[in-house]
Amino acid sequence: MAKRFRKVKPTVRDGTIALRDHLLSVAELARHRYGDNLSRAGVEALLEDREIVRYPVTLVFDDTPLQMGEYGFPEPVGCRPQDGFRLYLHPHYENREDVLALLVVYQLVRINYGDVASH
Repeated sequence: MAKRFRKVKPTVRDGTIALRDHLLSVAELARHRYGDNLSRAGVEALLEDREIVRYPVTLVFDDTPLQMGEYGFPEPVGCRPQDGFRLYLHPHYENREDVLALLVVYQLVRINYGDVASH
């Protein structure tokens, strides 16, 4: 006997839950691979890991493109996310390994998920 399937239309809530679940699974993977206290070298390794960070990211310690009060900003390198990003961070944080990973990971949500993550 053939099973009948009804058509299901995903809702915005379904999308939100799926995004959250994916984000959490990626965060758990990153934590498993790189631990809790990343050094600068650990941050660089994390940025190269395409299972964690979808697109190429280069850290740039320069406050020129930052707005007043901003600590960091991911700028697309080209027209497509696959072209990569420059993650500008305020130079104040260049030698602050105690907070560098947190600042970078916070911006990775925008890099990995784009505008979808801001809703």
